[in-house]
Amino acid sequence: VVKETLVVIKQNKLSFDSIAFRGMSGALMAPIIAMKLRKSLLMTRKTDNSHSLYSVEGNLDAKTYLIIDDFIGTGQTVESIIKAIKGVDRLAKATCVGVLCYNYIMQIKKFESGTYQGKQELLNDLVSYPLELILPKNP
Repeated sequence: VVKETLVVIKQNKLSFDSIAFRGMSGALMAPIIAMKLRKSLLMTRKTDNSHSLYSVEGNLDAKTYLIIDDFIGTGQTVESIIKAIKGVDRLAKATCVGVLCYNYIMQIKKFESGTYQGKQELLNDLVSYPLELILPKNP
């Protein structure tokens, strides 16, 4: 999945300073992708202050960032990542260049390999994971 994720980033010619993520789903992929692309990280935390006093840790001088997550359900995670980053004075003007959902890439690979049991299973997964890359209208 890492290789396919890198291909999507390169094919879309995305330019960014950092990769932003939140939670375990982002932590599984973001550091690997950041290391491969030589990008910094922006880790956002839930606001309960149970793990850190800081809502965002990492490259606080980033000007642009790409959000990486497993999939988008309600959009709350993406919204909270953007809100947390905008809430840090040094990052207030940073721009999100897009949201990359790696579970969609995994579903396409599963389809290509022929491991789906039938058309309905594929359709169910594509409904659950309908997004690969979301780009803002005005980057």
